[in-house]
Amino acid sequence: MSRAWKEIDRTFFYPFILFLALALASFIFGLFNGFTDSSFIFVRPITIFQYSVFFAYVFGLLSFKKNTERNLTSKKKELYMALGFFAAMASLFEVLLNFFIWFSFFSTPGGLSQINDFRVVLPSNPTLKSFLQYLNTTNIQTSGLYPPNLNVASKGWFAIFFGALYWIYFVTTLKIKSREIEKWGK
Repeated sequence: MSRAWKEIDRTFFYPFILFLALALASFIFGLFNGFTDSSFIFVRPITIFQYSVFFAYVFGLLSFKKNTERNLTSKKKELYMALGFFAAMASLFEVLLNFFIWFSFFSTPGGLSQINDFRVVLPSNPTLKSFLQYLNTTNIQTSGLYPPNLNVASKGWFAIFFGALYWIYFVTTLKIKSREIEKWGK
């Protein structure tokens, strides 16, 4: 048995595999049946995908924590902390933008029907418009991904945002633990 396999924390590895499989199943189900249809156990597949991707990410980090801890130097920890803050900043902007779009749709009459059709908020770009028309007229579309959906985009960015927050927390705990080991010894 390899050293890497021995260092995997099985308490977190099995939930990691479970949530990863659930994320893949909900993605495939949503791809063929629509991400925003509530036919999947009365919960939208995009919601199950969002939660399962987050939990798979967290349990994946925790299962490989010993290996990660051994391979990260203090400079790499600083770099990964900066990358985590960058991912949080970029995804928070998208989360806020999507919520402002949601609220503007709620405030306009008939705006709720536009939430499931994201094309209305795309900027007027002739190339993009012709591409969307091409997709629509040639039926190269899947029920879940086209038209781009505001609900799917919001939940995707929200999962990325909280994944980035957890990454920052994870690297911070590794930094604190390494400082304690240096201070007090093993």
